Amino acid sequence: MKWKTTVWLILMSLVLLISCTASYNNAQDDLGIDEILDNATLDSLMFSLNGVIYTLPIHVSELEANGWVPDDPDNRFGTDTLEPGGFATWSLTDGNQFVGTMFTNISEEVLLVSESCITGIIAHTIHFDAQIIFSGNIMIGSTFEDVIEVYGDPCVVDVFEKSSSLSITYASDQYYLRLNIDTQSNLVVFIVLYHLGYSWLEPTLETSSEPPAIDIDEERAVVIYEISDNLHSFMIGLGGVVYTLPVHFSELEANGWRFCDVSNDYCPTSYILKPRSRALWWTLTDGIGFAEVNFTNLSSDLLPISESYITAVATTRPTVGEQPVFPSNITIGSAYEDVLAAYGEPSERSRDASQEFDRLIYFIDYLHVTIRISTQTNRVIFMGMSNLYT
Repeated sequence: MKWKTTVWLILMSLVLLISCTASYNNAQDDLGIDEILDNATLDSLMFSLNGVIYTLPIHVSELEANGWVPDDPDNRFGTDTLEPGGFATWSLTDGNQFVGTMFTNISEEVLLVSESCITGIIAHTIHFDAQIIFSGNIMIGSTFEDVIEVYGDPCVVDVFEKSSSLSITYASDQYYLRLNIDTQSNLVVFIVLYHLGYSWLEPTLETSSEPPAIDIDEERAVVIYEISDNLHSFMIGLGGVVYTLPVHFSELEANGWRFCDVSNDYCPTSYILKPRSRALWWTLTDGIGFAEVNFTNLSSDLLPISESYITAVATTRPTVGEQPVFPSNITIGSAYEDVLAAYGEPSERSRDASQEFDRLIYFIDYLHVTIRISTQTNRVIFMGMSNLYT
């Protein structure tokens, strides 16, 4: 089986080398690199490094051909291995600069890191200082306004007041892009781009090609949960049942909860988690209620998320159907005064740049709770709870 995998990787590398090199070398004959990237979309998964355009996923040999080699003082690159579905970040250097990369083993066999594919690229002002230019000519040093103008509104925005930074995320079934903005300078200081068609996926497992049918026309009577008043209880009310984080997905599945938005390339049986790693914000439904959840693999083995633990629960965005209920029966629509009466003053409070909501954060030990309060209605429009101890 090992020889089959090796042959497959060689063939894949040749296909990637031929297709990418031919198409983009031809393109560069007619267009400058700036113009190519200016016209590229995030779905293209293109980036420029030292004046050469690459497309994820790539084999390390493509970068080695242009002078990039592993930063490997301990000689581990040729000996470290990855389990099927496993990934590892690695620094490459041209002798003067450094670039961060993610290697993913997309085969069925244990492989050396050097035999795996590069499925992610990382740029940072300090640690990975090579000049990487992404689609739309976004790079380290671009302004927040540049990013919004090129990519539009992000999927997720997180504000970190203590570190004076802003994290914005763009994602699809194909890619995941996160940029950190220094709020004092308004400049991009960190960028990571992943190819989600390969990263964390085990392509040999069977997947479902049809999303489950979802009926949200029914209405469930309003439930007042017998739930703790203490946030540290980590209790969550879903579908009339109280759970405690972390909770294994099978407990929710036994009560009719299932995954939404399942596609052939991106589903719970093929999304593999390394030990102690997480999968962020998957939507679940029982046909009436909805919730967004994080999964964590608490075992020492590779597991699909459907066999992992739920360690965070949040209301959905946009809000549809019945939503999760948190300690003291706080949920979507609860009044700001009720939140303060139940939980007290937050650890952090800030107003979003849009001026549409205030963000309350309760961060005590391994408890992390985020609540958004509408500035128009003074009521909860989003809430999420995480058990970080796991």
